[in-house]
Amino acid sequence: MGWHDVAGPLVAPTLVLSPAVRGWLAPAVAKGGHSWEEIEAKLAAGHACVWEGSAGAVFTQVDEDGVCDVVLGGGSGAKAWVADMERAIRAHPAHRDVCMYRIWGRKGWRRLFPHWRFAGVEGGLTVLELDAA
Repeated sequence: MGWHDVAGPLVAPTLVLSPAVRGWLAPAVAKGGHSWEEIEAKLAAGHACVWEGSAGAVFTQVDEDGVCDVVLGGGSGAKAWVADMERAIRAHPAHRDVCMYRIWGRKGWRRLFPHWRFAGVEGGLTVLELDAA
């Protein structure tokens, strides 16, 4: 079974910032810490990926320590798509050597990921972690 069998048809990794993805991620980018230029450069270099769902998207990058960071996310009705998004990201072949997944975001993401460990607050962002299985 491939990662796309786990994720279903509604989640796809991409290196392209479509107008929909830009719209979903714009509020997170506007909060600071990231620029569209930085995001585009990381995507072009193959150091990051955008995961596009039916009504939202997330931006991930894997650091040198093998941690897959979800650094931007947005959209509408997240409760309906985050589980598929999580399965897709965790099952993707590019993440086979990842040792941990980490979400940086608003405190509300905690309600959507109750199975993730609360790691604290850094720079005003809630940090959630999940060991790779």
